[in-house]
Amino acid sequence: MERTILTEYVDGIRDGWTDDEIHRFLLHGIPRFFHNADDTARQTMLRVKPDITNTKWDALLGAVVEHVARLHGHEPPWWVDEPARFNNPPVNFAHLFASNAVTCCPAAFLRHGALADPAELDARGGENVRWVRETGV
Repeated sequence: MERTILTEYVDGIRDGWTDDEIHRFLLHGIPRFFHNADDTARQTMLRVKPDITNTKWDALLGAVVEHVARLHGHEPPWWVDEPARFNNPPVNFAHLFASNAVTCCPAAFLRHGALADPAELDARGGENVRWVRETGV
């Protein structure tokens, strides 16, 4: 199997990464990698399907990859639509402000049943636009 950042996620699950390590990798590492990668590296990441881990994290991975692909003008890969990439009922991955996970998260996260607080997505280069507009309040 071709190795990508997404296969690192599967290795991490198998190696017993903590929930915080997985959470940080998915919401910080993947968007940061995608934002900083060239188009060839992005296409490789989207083409190589990571194994299903049969954990709640498979849905969050699908949501993150779908979101960053669209954000950067790519079609999401086919594998994000695999049934195992959806949580039903939805799982709240937000650490602090759970209400933001429902009211402000992008559509891909809602669709996958993987609710995340937008403030938790990498703010140091993983996103090329802000999820939530500042209201001045």
